[in-house]
Order: sequence, then structure tokens, then C-alpha cells
Amino acid sequence: MSSGEDRSMLRTLLAVGLALLMGPLAAAQVAEQDPRYGDDPRVGQDPRLGDDPRVGEDPRDVPPDPYTVYEGTELFEALYNAGETGRLKIAMRENAWDLLPWIDSYCDRWLKLAERPEPISQTDLDLMQKAAAKGLELARMADASLGDTRFGFYVDNITSWNDEQRAQFKQEQKSFEMGMKIWRSAGTPADAHAALTPMNQALSHARMLGDTWGEASTYAMIGRIQISTGQLTEGRRSIDHAIRVGRQIRDMDAVWDGLAITYQASVELGSWEAAREALKDQYMISLEVGDEDTTEKLMSALVEYDQYVEDLLRGSYRLEQPDPLVIPQEELDG
Repeated sequence: MSSGEDRSMLRTLLAVGLALLMGPLAAAQVAEQDPRYGDDPRVGQDPRLGDDPRVGEDPRDVPPDPYTVYEGTELFEALYNAGETGRLKIAMRENAWDLLPWIDSYCDRWLKLAERPEPISQTDLDLMQKAAAKGLELARMADASLGDTRFGFYVDNITSWNDEQRAQFKQEQKSFEMGMKIWRSAGTPADAHAALTPMNQALSHARMLGDTWGEASTYAMIGRIQISTGQLTEGRRSIDHAIRVGRQIRDMDAVWDGLAITYQASVELGSWEAAREALKDQYMISLEVGDEDTTEKLMSALVEYDQYVEDLLRGSYRLEQPDPLVIPQEELDG
């Protein structure tokens, strides 16, 4: 064998030997890369046997609403103090008939501070300013919720009264109280008629001052007196004013009383449709404020009234009207 052949044979043997030596190492590398050579996933804890994610606090369980215990002005005040502006605006829309007493309470605070003897201390002046500012803030919030401007005007007007206007307001109150005293003690229609003089004086003061709440209340009382003394047409006119102004500022007393009186006067005048409308308006208000008992009574009253009028028009006149046809105001919850 020549030397060249020897060297060729040697290289061949070296190549074969190297391949044999590298075989286990190459196999190990392949095993590391091949996922089939990894840990058996069936060995170990079944991942399905872990903690059940459904166990624990139920996301449907929510804490109770802390404001369900409040109603009317207390609800407004609680939401305002908690900074719940969004919920307060919703509550204002849903409970609009409760707004006037709440907003007016800040006007009343302002008036009481303003009536303190001179000189008024700086502390009282600061309290007056705070009462006026909060009253106006609430009024404007109510107006924004209801799409109105009357509450803002009401507060701004009262908290800008000067000494003379405040004295005139006191006279308005005195005249109204005097009229009520005469009315309550009246034994005859003539005695009751005498109550109209101070009542008209109170109305004059209220209108000059822009006291819309006083105007609505006084118109309602004047209408009641006029109807009781046989002045049905005049009484209806006064009551219409009371209802119109009362609706503007959400004065429940003036509107509810006015509708009750309208019903009674309309029945006496034979104005059947007007009487039914008064009952229907009362029904809608009771529905709006969520007074289920009064709503049910008024629904029954409407059904009885329709039957009464139908019988009357047919000629099968009943001597007695259905009872009750008008729910007394004191039975209206809230």
C-alpha cells in the first residue's frame, strides 16, 4: 500500500471514529429539542383540581343603598352632604314636589338672621351670606334638573330684599294670619266674607314682593272663602290662579287644595268635565309622588264619578254623589 493510500485510509478511520464518538452527544441535543422527550404532562397535579373560581364573594352581592332610609328633604340633604351630585339631580326630578320647602328653608334662615337687631355682627353677616349662597346653589341645581328657572329667581329675589321689603313681608304674613283667624271663627257667610279683606291685602303684598309661594297660598285661600260664600265664578277664577302659580314652584298644598275646591265648585255648577279633570289631576299627582293608597282611592273615585255622571245624564239621578270623590289633603302621604 502506498503512502498516499495509507493517509487516505487513516482519514477514513478518524472520520468513522469521530462519528462514533459524537453519536451520543448529538442524540442528547436532539432529545433536548424534541418536546416529546420532556416531562410527561400527565404526571403531577391535574390543573383542573385547583381552587374553584366560583367560590368566594358573589359579585351580585352589593352593599345596601344607605339613602333608602331617607325621603323628601332629608334625602336631598343627605345626598348633598355626601357630594352625590348626580344622584341628587335625579332625586330632584323624581321628587320635585318636595323641593320648595327644602330650598325655602335657606331663605327662611337668611330672613331670620336679617331681622336680628342692629348692628348685625360679622358672624351673622357671614351666616346670611352662606345661607343665601347655598339656597341659590340648590335652586339653580333644581332648575337645571327640571329645565326651569323659577327656583333660582325665587331665592335670588327673597335674599335681596331690603329693610322695607322685609317689613312688607311681615305685613303680608300678619294679614294672612288675620284672614285665617276670621275664616276659622266665622259662623255665617257674611262673617266668612269679612276674611277676604285681610286676605286680599296679603295677596297684594305677595305680588309686589314677588313672593310666589305666598301668592299661590293666598289665592287658594281666597278661592275657598269665595266659594263658601256663594261666589262660585270668582272662586273658580282665584283657584285657577292658585293652581297655575303653585305648579310653577311645585307648591303641593296650593295645587292639591285648589284641585279639591275646583272639583266641589264644578259639581255645584254642573261642570262635569271640569270636575273630572280636577279628580284626574289629583290622581296624576298621587301617582307622581308614589302615594299608592291615595292613588287607589282616587282611581275608585274616578270610576264612581264616571258612573254617577252617566246615571245623571241618563236620567237615573241618584240623590247622593259617590263617596268619597275628593281625597282630603291630610290623607296625601308626603
